[in-house]
Amino acid sequence: IVAEGTPQKLAGRDTRPAILSFRLPAPMDPSVLPASLATRAAPNGDGRVHVSSTEPLADAAALASWADHNRLPVGDLEVRRPSLEEIYLELTEGDRA
Repeated sequence: IVAEGTPQKLAGRDTRPAILSFRLPAPMDPSVLPASLATRAAPNGDGRVHVSSTEPLADAAALASWADHNRLPVGDLEVRRPSLEEIYLELTEGDRA
């Protein structure tokens, strides 16, 4: 048993960081993002960049401002909470050996 509780308690979706997900122009690396975002940015393998955020509105604004200032398109921007599946995978990830 890796965790115990109701699905709502285990998920904690309303208290977990949001995920900002977007596409940068190829072949741009996420390290070029503003430092406040770059340290939390991770390529997802499908061409998208994911940024974990406890302040999604402020981070989305910082991303938009940076993109506008640099005249760069940021495609398919999404702001969402992690899904139950993502939380399950996070909980069980440590079990893999």
